[in-house]
Amino acid sequence: MVGTFEYEYEIGTIVYHVIEENKRGIILDVTYNLRANRVSYKISFGSSPNDEIWCDNLEISDTPSFN
Repeated sequence: MVGTFEYEYEIGTIVYHVIEENKRGIILDVTYNLRANRVSYKISFGSSPNDEIWCDNLEISDTPSFN
């Protein structure tokens, strides 16, 4: 079976984490979980591999939010 999925952000896009004090990061990878029907983005927020996390669409934004 071959499938496709839609995603909002492309690799290399600068994004902001909406929960973690608007930390700025860059998208490194995009994956789709068929079971959960969810797209996840691997984002680097620094130069160390420890600064990389997986986020879903609700956790990131293309602009910083000031709450």
